[in-house]
This record gives sequence, structure tokens and C-alpha cells, in this order.
Amino acid sequence: MFGLPAGEFLIGIGFALFGVGTWFLGLGIAYLLYRRWRGDGPRANRDDRTPVVASARRVPVRSRF
Repeated sequence: MFGLPAGEFLIGIGFALFGVGTWFLGLGIAYLLYRRWRGDGPRANRDDRTPVVASARRVPVRSRF
């Protein structure tokens, strides 16, 4: 139709979709990691007998002075 073999055109479309898909995957993972870092993400399951240290609770420390 355009003087371009259909196989090459479809391979080019495949490469473009693969590139866009990898960008969306990477940005999606980065967004989820950002939400977790900010504190909005899913909480860890503490039923596995993992000790919770005080520094992991994000409790504000008040000075005695």
C-alpha cells in the first residue's frame, strides 16, 4: 500500500510498543516506590514475627530541653 513491506512495518510497530511498554512499566514501578517512600503505600505484614524497631515507626522524638 505504501510501498513498504508489511513485515517491516509490523516489526517497527512492535518495537515502538515494546519501548512504550517498558517506559510505562518503569514509571509505574517508580511511582509505587515513591508512594511507599512517602508513606502512602501498602504496609508491611507484621504477623510474620518480625521485630519492629522504634526507628521504623516514624514517631516524632521530643527533646527534654
